Amino acid sequence: MDAPTQAVWTGWITFGLVSLLVQLFPATRRHGVDLHKVLVTDGSRIQHRRVCQAEGREVDDREVTKGHKTPDGYSVVLDEADLQALPLPSKHVIDVLGFTPVYGLDPILSSRAYYAAPHGQAWQGAAQGGLERFDHVQEVGP
Repeated sequence: MDAPTQAVWTGWITFGLVSLLVQLFPATRRHGVDLHKVLVTDGSRIQHRRVCQAEGREVDDREVTKGHKTPDGYSVVLDEADLQALPLPSKHVIDVLGFTPVYGLDPILSSRAYYAAPHGQAWQGAAQGGLERFDHVQEVGP
C-alpha cells in the first residue's frame, strides 16, 4: 500500500454537540507531467526571485510576510501570529448541517475529493463515544 500523503488541513468536524479532531488527506493523486518555464533558445530553466521594490535587492523567504496597503497608502505588515489571531471561527471547523444523497450533487463539486481521518489521541477517547452516539442516531432515525 502507498505511504499516506501529507494532511492538507487539520481541524474539527462537528455534528451538533459532538466534535471530532480530524485531518484531511487528498483522496486522489495528481498524475501528469510537471512543466517548467524555460528559455526558448536553449531550454534552460527560468528562475523566479523575490526582489524588494524599494531596495532593489533579492530577499530571503524569512524576510517576507503578508501585508495590506490602506487607502491612504500606508502599509500594514502582518506576521504569522497576527494571522493566527484573526477572529475566524470557521478557520479550523467544519459544521455538518445535513447530508445529501450522492445523486443530488453536481459532479463538478466533487472534482477534488478528500478523506477525513482521526487526528491525535484526544480523538480515541472523547470522539469514540461521539461516534457510538452517531451510530445510534443512524439506527434510530429522525
